[in-house]
Amino acid sequence: MTERPLAQPQMDRAVIGRRVRTFYVRIRSDPRLGAIFAREIAGDWELHLGRWSSLGAR
Repeated sequence: MTERPLAQPQMDRAVIGRRVRTFYVRIRSDPRLGAIFAREIAGDWELHLGRWSSLGAR
């Protein structure tokens, strides 16, 4: 797949990665949502976070 330029140049991979990680820190600490995400993303959280981080940069 060919990468296209970002619509917002100030949104680079590092910014997207930080936002994804911040989102998941909040989700995982939420009493209700944390349990749901833990059940659905059983196993390798780093793989999951990496996928979302790279998806946002396409």
